[in-house]
Amino acid sequence: MKDSWYFEWRYLQHPNYKYLYAGVLDQDCKIVGLLVMRRVSHNNSYATRLVDFIGDPQVLVQAKNQLTDLVAQQESEYLDFYCYGLDGNILSSAGFRLNKNDSDIIVPNYFEPFVQKNIPIHIFSNNFSDFRMFKADGDQDRPNQ
Repeated sequence: MKDSWYFEWRYLQHPNYKYLYAGVLDQDCKIVGLLVMRRVSHNNSYATRLVDFIGDPQVLVQAKNQLTDLVAQQESEYLDFYCYGLDGNILSSAGFRLNKNDSDIIVPNYFEPFVQKNIPIHIFSNNFSDFRMFKADGDQDRPNQ
């Protein structure tokens, strides 16, 4: 279970990366979703990566316009979100699009060093019921230089 200690240790105290955090609030100003993102670059081009998420996936739909604005503010070309266990219809409603590995659209996974190709990410679990996994849960969001 991810708790405040985990988020502080994993993101706030990270020795190499600076993460951007966004909270999604309900009508009573209670946090109902937490998004953790990081900006990456190659040759003066930028992407924003949504690397971790806690909350009801429906809040991603609520945050769609703010995420779009964030991408523009960060001068990013796109926002990627490598995840498993979230409903595809909700992700689509939130503005995300599934990119197949054999697609003509390249969404680079590696920026350190940069590799301009779609790279599949494989996961393993012994229990996939209610299983969620995000880019930062494995070793996919770590320094590699």
